Amino acid sequence: MYTHFTRHYLALTGSFLLQLVVFLCAAMPSKAAHLPLDTLLPDQILILDDAQKVIGDSCILSENKREIINGVLTYHCAYTSVQPSIATRKSSLLTLHLEDYQNDETASKAYAIIRKSLQSSKGLKVVRNLGDEAYFHTDGVNRHFAFVFVRQHNRLMRLRLTNLGPNASFPALMELSRKIIAKGA
Repeated sequence: MYTHFTRHYLALTGSFLLQLVVFLCAAMPSKAAHLPLDTLLPDQILILDDAQKVIGDSCILSENKREIINGVLTYHCAYTSVQPSIATRKSSLLTLHLEDYQNDETASKAYAIIRKSLQSSKGLKVVRNLGDEAYFHTDGVNRHFAFVFVRQHNRLMRLRLTNLGPNASFPALMELSRKIIAKGA
């Protein structure tokens, strides 16, 4: 028969053991080895200097948020050019969107749905040696947007540049995509 003290001790010990197991499991590296989305800071993934190289102009961090959408943990940040383009009278916008799915298969299905919806679009190119699967999409000479979409294990990454100014750089966008994936994002 357990005394009140013994039950209390077992409850505390059991709670401690459970916390220890959770801590140890969380500390173990996952197969994907991603940076955890729930603790990301913009300067860990997309820094101002990189955003300015892609946009080709001065910019500011205009958005930084985490949320759960339909059970998927997402991270979103955006940089906006300080001055609108003279040609378009719009500010350029560089957005990074990361999604963590429960497993690789679910992420692969989500990737396939989006890719299939754009399959007939002009300007879609498969990118080799970037994540598990990736493509680059642009509207070409109109220069309204450029988009890199990558699946790396259970994570999807979208890096999009819209309202391209005259100094926007596609090579810098691709370089940044590779840099983000290499960081574990």
